Amino acid sequence: MLVKEALYKSGVPVAYMQLDDWWYHGPFYFGNVKAVEDWHASNSSQLFPNGLPAFADKLGLPLQLYTPFWSDLYQTKYKTFESTAFKGTKLVTPDDSYHFFSDLFDLGKKMTNGRFNTYEIDFLDSNFQGCADCFLDVDASDRWYKGMANAALQRNISVQYCLASVTDILVSLAYPSVIQARASGDYARPEGDMTPWDNVVTLGGSSLLMGALHMAPSKDTLWTASPQPPTSSDRTTHGYITQPHVELDSILATLSLGPVGISDGIHQTDVGLISQAFKSKVNSTLLRPSRPLSTVDSVYLNKSLIGTGSSDNSMLSTCHEGSCHATVVSDIRATHATLTGGGPDSHYVLAWMSTQVLTPHISSQRF
Repeated sequence: MLVKEALYKSGVPVAYMQLDDWWYHGPFYFGNVKAVEDWHASNSSQLFPNGLPAFADKLGLPLQLYTPFWSDLYQTKYKTFESTAFKGTKLVTPDDSYHFFSDLFDLGKKMTNGRFNTYEIDFLDSNFQGCADCFLDVDASDRWYKGMANAALQRNISVQYCLASVTDILVSLAYPSVIQARASGDYARPEGDMTPWDNVVTLGGSSLLMGALHMAPSKDTLWTASPQPPTSSDRTTHGYITQPHVELDSILATLSLGPVGISDGIHQTDVGLISQAFKSKVNSTLLRPSRPLSTVDSVYLNKSLIGTGSSDNSMLSTCHEGSCHATVVSDIRATHATLTGGGPDSHYVLAWMSTQVLTPHISSQRF
């Protein structure tokens, strides 16, 4: 509640809140994420002293709820089997998928007094790989995916696939409730991490596929300012207090067509930066193009910089002006979808990690 009040007061109109893995009961498992043992809200007085339904009513926002994997200790009346990918966890059988997820989503609706409207399933690619029963017959995997998607659709819940494979994305075409998938890596990049760009470089390439399929690629939650005070969720000895490229993160999230989720600490949000993403201090409608930003062809075609020492040579491109060690993302030729009447056609190009200042050429050419 304090976060929402602080953001509203500063002029950031929050549209929804995500409750990740911290609110339910279960053991910490792979990726330091809680496996679901009991999907009811924790009884800890520090979280919901009056219960999750009361919190949801007082918050007054739509909620996104989350599951990664189900602990072997999770109690259900439906048939399950041991995951071969995540030992100590289990999955529902394809034939019971619809009823299992129907009950799960009904519980989510009840716990939030109907404010649960988005569901995120995490580690989807590995969960599917560990779904032995999904390979028992040619239609088994379809029944597993369809059960989840149809249960969500009937309850007006949209689904986000997280850490999904290409086949996961393709199968979503059959399910209207699946409207977005995370296209970036995890945002957490502790100080001293040797791969600070891993949470952004995948976004442009993934968006080529998702954009073509009318699937909204989303970026992981982000900070708008850095450094920030450490929190109890830090996973490193020295604390998680810095991010190297908050301006870039904000741009990528806004142009991705997925949700723009800020995860700043209280009073840590750079309002001037993030407010450029939405219409006004009281209107959270995002100002974004009609197709997601995506990697330009030259990034994949130009191999002239291979061997320069980059950790991701396949993503390198030579700029037309000067030398760039750059990941060039977005060649968007699109109308402003959020403007009345569509607005004028615009062309965006975003580049980073350049070795020298580049002067953009502005053209009035119509496409």
